[in-house]
Amino acid sequence: MVNSKSGKKSADLLKWGIAMVVILLINIIASQFFFRLDLTEERRYSLSRSTISILENLEEPIHIEVFLEGDLPNDLKRLRQAIKETLDEFRVYASNSFDYEFRDPSESDDPNQKREVVKHLIERGINPTTLFVNEGDQKTEKVLFPGAVISYLGNEAPVQFITGDPSAPPQVQLNQSIENLEFELISRIKQLANRRKKKIGFLQGHGELNPLEAGDFLFSAEKVYEVRRVRLQSAATGEFEGLINLLDYDALVIAKPDSAFNEQDKFKLDQYVVKGGKVIMFLDGMNANIDSIGEGGMVSTGLNLNLDDLLFSWGARVNKNLIQDQFSAAIPLVVGYMGNRPQYQMMKWPYFPLLNSFADHPISRNSQPVYSKFISSIDTVSATGIKKTPLVFSSDKTRSIPSPVKIDFNEVRNPPPDKMFNKGNQIVGVLLEGRFKSTFDGRISNNTAMTFDFKPIDQASQVIVFSDGDLIMNDINSKTQSPYPLGYDKFSKLTFGNKPLIMNALDFMLDDTGIIEARNKRVILRPLDPDKVKEYSTFIKALNLGGPLAILLLAGAIIQVVRKRKYSKKAS
Repeated sequence: MVNSKSGKKSADLLKWGIAMVVILLINIIASQFFFRLDLTEERRYSLSRSTISILENLEEPIHIEVFLEGDLPNDLKRLRQAIKETLDEFRVYASNSFDYEFRDPSESDDPNQKREVVKHLIERGINPTTLFVNEGDQKTEKVLFPGAVISYLGNEAPVQFITGDPSAPPQVQLNQSIENLEFELISRIKQLANRRKKKIGFLQGHGELNPLEAGDFLFSAEKVYEVRRVRLQSAATGEFEGLINLLDYDALVIAKPDSAFNEQDKFKLDQYVVKGGKVIMFLDGMNANIDSIGEGGMVSTGLNLNLDDLLFSWGARVNKNLIQDQFSAAIPLVVGYMGNRPQYQMMKWPYFPLLNSFADHPISRNSQPVYSKFISSIDTVSATGIKKTPLVFSSDKTRSIPSPVKIDFNEVRNPPPDKMFNKGNQIVGVLLEGRFKSTFDGRISNNTAMTFDFKPIDQASQVIVFSDGDLIMNDINSKTQSPYPLGYDKFSKLTFGNKPLIMNALDFMLDDTGIIEARNKRVILRPLDPDKVKEYSTFIKALNLGGPLAILLLAGAIIQVVRKRKYSKKAS
């Protein structure tokens, strides 16, 4: 009997020993391989391959300060948690030290110190955000700094986390911001780590915007790219750098030209695109300016840039019309007089559409509303081998007026009936991709073709066309002669999404790492029904508290019954 018990004990010890050895071997083998499992339906915890590649190739330690801490509304707690989870994922793949900290900018009780902190954050590129967040039956207003500063190689780059549509419900806006987290963070890290900046030519010579009128765009682009003002002429003129080889530039930006391109300039632009050069164009279809509207109004006519045949061969046409949109910005108009003093009132101006309809594309997805002025529609036309992707649209409450258009402020006081705004969503921004065929094929002599190394068709490229030059134009502070932020409306004091959209377009065209694909990440909202939550809140709370205890008691009772039966049989 004793030997039987001893043998059983030895067998049990042997089993335990084998189990421990197996577990140890599994751990040793597993330590040699790295893998992570993301079981969420939308792969929300998975990083893109390009993001992982950038993190794995970081040469120096990186530090991130996140200014989202303290007493936060519930929705912002979700954003904070998402930021933390994303940074934790980044840290897993970073080849060097990767650390972060959350800081509360308002932790000090000293008002003077608080002001200094706020001033310092704004100087570092982190702007305050006012959010209205629902907490139960109450709406809470919070002034916060939901951003971060990334430090790498002795340089800093700010990140703004609230990037969703501000006109959307708060939960939707925050969800869009969460979807953009990976892209916003890794794009700034790439910006700091990039040692070779790509070159952008900012075209001049056809009445395009000057450096002050496009100041905020140029300032932002110069942080990421090498930007130079260039002409299409081959000889240096004045302050411009002579353009010896247009293909030295990775992309060209054509911002609101107001005079026609001659055939020589158009030929060089044609060959630049055919040979793989990339272009983003902001073209007005009509000649219209709010400063030219007098008491009797003004007549707007089509603007001749001599680019219609070039655009047509690429697959697009900027129409000679103006879009009126019921979803539009407001301007101050005189509504009466008090004595000799005019009385102003903010009234919606249908010629200034707020573009809030975007394609589900990395350039435009989750974009904020974009401020436009006197915008035309774009038609896509047949072009062999060219993929056409509309990016930005007007609202579905639009009206299209062909040239010539009589523009009069009195139209605001006596607007057209709603039934006239029936044209639906109009394309105002389009991406063209593929191998572009030259507009000049068959139109030039053999001698000219040989001289310029003419190609009728060559490398794949991309062209983006927006039908409003004002999308890239910032207002100017008349007192300081400095540019306002791009997309800033001095009447409403709001800043719209012009700059993020344009920078996303450039990033998409010039991105050789594929990080723009991180903008495709989706986080699906699965909200609870608030009415049912309120109705069953007591039951849910009781279930959450008592449920686990009941399960433990039930499990204990089952174990006792099983043990009792087991030992009763042995005893018998």
